[in-house]
Order: sequence, then structure tokens, then C-alpha cells
Amino acid sequence: GIVNDLFGAGFDTISTGLSCAVMYLVAYPEIEERLLTDIKE
Repeated sequence: GIVNDLFGAGFDTISTGLSCAVMYLVAYPEIEERLLTDIKE
């Protein structure tokens, strides 16, 4: 139904965004280091 479609669309958007973020961090390890430093502070 409609609720299932909305949930699926939201999940797909989030998973795609997280996948892009992880690929970006793998491609640019210096950004990953800065991110980890910021999280620790």
C-alpha cells in the first residue's frame, strides 16, 4: 500500500546516501581522519 511505498522510498534514499558517504570516505582517507577527529572531540 501507500505506507509501504513511502517507507521503501525513505529507506532507499537513506541507504543510497550512506553508500555515497562511505564511498567518499574510502576515496578520501584524509577526510575520514578529520571526521574521526571531530567525532572524538
